[in-house]
Amino acid sequence: MPERPDDFALLSRWAAGDRAAGADLVERYFDPLYRFFRSRTPQGDQGHGDLVQETLRVCLESSVFAPSGSDFRAFLFGIARNVALAHQNPPGRASVTAPPPELRTLMTRVPFERQIVLQLVYWQGFSPSELADVLGVTIEVARSKIRDAATSLNALAAEAGLGCELSLEP
Repeated sequence: MPERPDDFALLSRWAAGDRAAGADLVERYFDPLYRFFRSRTPQGDQGHGDLVQETLRVCLESSVFAPSGSDFRAFLFGIARNVALAHQNPPGRASVTAPPPELRTLMTRVPFERQIVLQLVYWQGFSPSELADVLGVTIEVARSKIRDAATSLNALAAEAGLGCELSLEP
């Protein structure tokens, strides 16, 4: 079985005009990006697909600025984060669908930036190191953001009498 090409190599080939490389990246990342946007924005299915396309367009346009030696997934979700922030709903109207049902309503009361941290770490499986890459911060700051976000949601859950609590160290 042939070795799977590196994502940054595919991005470079796509930027050079190789449509098959672009198709491969889209196949690999469309669904995770779609789930990320579905949980962050209340737009219909077409709107989520548009946000994925915008993310991939910006990724392609940013290919020359891609940090060497970094994690492609962190690079891509960093772009997705910026796209989500640019399309953020007015406060209090964010729609959250990915977390367990008992946390959905509470997540809308957490500041949007913390919602993104919660989504990436607890529901997309990002490590603190990957989160640091996405946010462009040190790992210590990323860990602090994880603790702050989890503490915020845990406090709301306790206030609501829910018996769930996120770990402060994922």
